[in-house]
Amino acid sequence: MSVDPHAPDRRRLLTWVAGAATLGPPATRAATRATPHVAVLGAGMAGLWAALALQEAGLRVTVLEAGTRTGGRNWTLRAGDPVPDTRGEPQTCAFSPGQGLNAGPWRILPSHARVMALTRRFGLALAPVDASQPALGLQPVAGMDALPRALTDALHEPVRTGCEVLVVRRLDARRPLGVRIGYRQDGRELDIDVDCALLTLPLHRLATLDLALPASLHAALRDVEVADAIKIAFETSGRPTQSPAGDDALRLFWPAPGSDPPSRVVTVYGNAAALVRDLPPPRSAQIARAEALLRQAAADPALALAQPLVVQWSRIPFALGAAARLPPDAAPAWQRLRAGLPPLFFAGDGLSALNGWQEGALASADQAVRALRRHLRHTA
Repeated sequence: MSVDPHAPDRRRLLTWVAGAATLGPPATRAATRATPHVAVLGAGMAGLWAALALQEAGLRVTVLEAGTRTGGRNWTLRAGDPVPDTRGEPQTCAFSPGQGLNAGPWRILPSHARVMALTRRFGLALAPVDASQPALGLQPVAGMDALPRALTDALHEPVRTGCEVLVVRRLDARRPLGVRIGYRQDGRELDIDVDCALLTLPLHRLATLDLALPASLHAALRDVEVADAIKIAFETSGRPTQSPAGDDALRLFWPAPGSDPPSRVVTVYGNAAALVRDLPPPRSAQIARAEALLRQAAADPALALAQPLVVQWSRIPFALGAAARLPPDAAPAWQRLRAGLPPLFFAGDGLSALNGWQEGALASADQAVRALRRHLRHTA
């Protein structure tokens, strides 16, 4: 196994903390003194936001991501983009140039203060999802993935993609610092030693890792409830003429009138209930049912629907679900994960009251970063 040369060193930490109050800004300190090293596991919105905050606090940050891209469930698909599948039915997006599908989050509410601040910080232009329905909120003109792209580009150390984490262990239970992370990259087994680790993987994936957690916490993670969701998208020039039968479990999203560039992507969305009731597999049946719903809404049995694209989150590698949360009777485990088990800390939308929203992921990351920094101060 290959070992990272930046092993934890308590003397190095003491030196850094002692000098933090008297030296210049983080960039200056980093140039003259070694700093504590934190690994952030997962490059979704929580991981990227946390990594930037830790970097700005003057820490060295390494981000490991199992997939080939950053953003997690914040994912915009465009022409040529691959859609991997755990059941052996991969796809390639075949939309026309300029068209795209926000496969995960598709809007930002003005009340989401952290996400709105992120768009302002990086100068991301926003537009109404649908000018005729202001309550639907906003979305970045460049696609929802403009958010993780901006965060990724702001990190000093490039995100290490293709790194599937397998083991996260304290180096010495008697010491407040020191974590060894074992991961697989390009078929090789590697490891890296850091002072602290911040895990932002979905809650149900934590149960699959070798974390050496307390038995009660590990049992709670095995009981995590995972929600599924599906989006089936097509290109079309049609418009709806009537509201189809449905409810919050099943929704149809037509291209917003007046969008620039003109959008032609129409989407059928279904949650876990709709997957059972309205859009059961196989995939061919799901596409056929989506076509029928759209033609019904357009009152046009010959409505042209081209380039079908299906994203079912339970079949997307490493996500394996659209959302994950601890069951209601696991409040103690939820609180314990939010507080962290130093030198391990945890973040993600599943550890926020706003489960399923990007704002919740960022709020959880903020809390985890505060807890991690307090731990570094108290160990000095």
